[in-house]
Amino acid sequence: MVFKAAIIGCGNIAGGYDKKVPDSWSFTHAGAYHLCPDTALIAVADTSPEALKIFSDKWKVNKLYEDYREMLGTEEINIVSLCLPTEKHFEAFKYACEKDIPAIFCEKPLSYDLKEAKEMVKLSNKRVVSVNYFRRWNPSLDQLRKEIINGVYGNIVNITVRYTKGIYVNSSHLLDLIRWFLGEPEKIQLIKIYDNNKDDPGVDYVVTFKNRITSYFLHVPDVEYVFIDIDILTSKGRIVIGQRGQKIEKYNRILEPYYTKFDIIKRIEDFETQWRDCFTFTVKEIVECLKKGGQTSCTPEDGLRTLELCNEIISQIK
Repeated sequence: MVFKAAIIGCGNIAGGYDKKVPDSWSFTHAGAYHLCPDTALIAVADTSPEALKIFSDKWKVNKLYEDYREMLGTEEINIVSLCLPTEKHFEAFKYACEKDIPAIFCEKPLSYDLKEAKEMVKLSNKRVVSVNYFRRWNPSLDQLRKEIINGVYGNIVNITVRYTKGIYVNSSHLLDLIRWFLGEPEKIQLIKIYDNNKDDPGVDYVVTFKNRITSYFLHVPDVEYVFIDIDILTSKGRIVIGQRGQKIEKYNRILEPYYTKFDIIKRIEDFETQWRDCFTFTVKEIVECLKKGGQTSCTPEDGLRTLELCNEIISQIK
């Protein structure tokens, strides 16, 4: 069976980030549906006729709608991607559920509104839903997570996260990732707010996990580039997740070769992760859930929890 997919919203994450129709990996929803042999992208909706034409010319989708309600009410759809602005997620999500769409691939965050996000979780019952904190579908990061849990690198001493842009756009990705690695936080505290964007501010904050593991999230202000990295110090060395999750560096503790009286850490490995395949793996997982049941790697409950943590930080702003 080929599952029929549709996309609401024709922006970068929907199909724009892929410079051309991909033949091996993709950064977009459209590209992932194109690469997955079990899916076919049959329709797309956007309020902009110009955006629809650009999308159609590139991805060869002929069923175009300026109203997603008309699309969902007309087409037979198995999977719908929500790639419209965050403040419009709830209504589109709710309508997709009303039309009994079996699977929803929703961009993050679920919503800016906690009440809406909680309602979206309720609506997700008996439905396959993935929230696109896409690093959860990076096998290299999943392997690292399992190694950390199993104590391969010893005890975690502390974690430092640095990010550009706002808490919802970028920092939420990293908060979700660290929570995925370490479990539920025990305490979260605002340190500093930057006023570059009142709707999605950059903030410094600290999160404490069990065993008193501390993770510092530090905003990088006033730069014209995107920067995201995670620096994990352990009792046996160091792990750096760099280039927005595209690269991992590992350091081991060794005897300092000159003084020979103390240990230092030395880089022993660095490699590119499987970051290019995240979107394709997500769609393949959705298909498997539709066929066999089960939960996705990032559920609506995960999306809600990340939003709750972000909102808790914002609530501390005076």
